[in-house]
Amino acid sequence: MSDFSVAWNDDDILVVVKPFGLCVQTKNITRKDLESLVANYLSQKGSDPYARLLQRLDAPVYGLVAFAKSREAAAKFSCQIECGTMKKTYMALVTGAVK
Repeated sequence: MSDFSVAWNDDDILVVVKPFGLCVQTKNITRKDLESLVANYLSQKGSDPYARLLQRLDAPVYGLVAFAKSREAAAKFSCQIECGTMKKTYMALVTGAVK
């Protein structure tokens, strides 16, 4: 799949590399988004196409996006986020001179 690449895939979670410019979610059915692409990817692999988004990145941002692959996994990750046991790290790559 050329729209994203898989960084991690196990029974509970799928982590993909979201390219620059691709929306994670959109209400516009004529515009492709990462959430739909991931569901199609899972379906093509013969898996349940359930993919619950665990966090978002803005369209202009490149980076890793995690999806829970079941309702049970989504509930566990949601609990970790609410309890503060899941940590997110943001890094920026900057070119040129920063003033």
